[in-house]
Amino acid sequence: MKPSLLSAIALGAALIATPLCASAESNFSPDLTQTGAICGRIDVNPLRVLGLMYAPGTPSNIIVARSATEVVTTTVQPDGSFCFAHLQPDLHEISAFGAEQPGEYDAHITPVPGKTQYIVVTRGLGW
Repeated sequence: MKPSLLSAIALGAALIATPLCASAESNFSPDLTQTGAICGRIDVNPLRVLGLMYAPGTPSNIIVARSATEVVTTTVQPDGSFCFAHLQPDLHEISAFGAEQPGEYDAHITPVPGKTQYIVVTRGLGW
């Protein structure tokens, strides 16, 4: 194996060990009893995620939770996992890798206050 590939694999393993919700961003301080969490995994090859992590410019391994009241982003870990904490209880569209092809990896879910829901986002047909 090439040294650069070994370095990428080692870095990916280190990233897997980091807390999933650490990178979630939000614009408010939520009441924990009024919000819910959505965690899950994208059914995608880990090498694709690693490639997106090291893409020139802004990393493309972003996943977005959009609803009528908020837009929250986080990154997809090399194993395809992600987590959004403190989402409002309204319908969210979860979209990954939007810069590549909108609608390719997406799902719809409504967070339940005080609960963590787990989903698997699979590849769709796109738009």
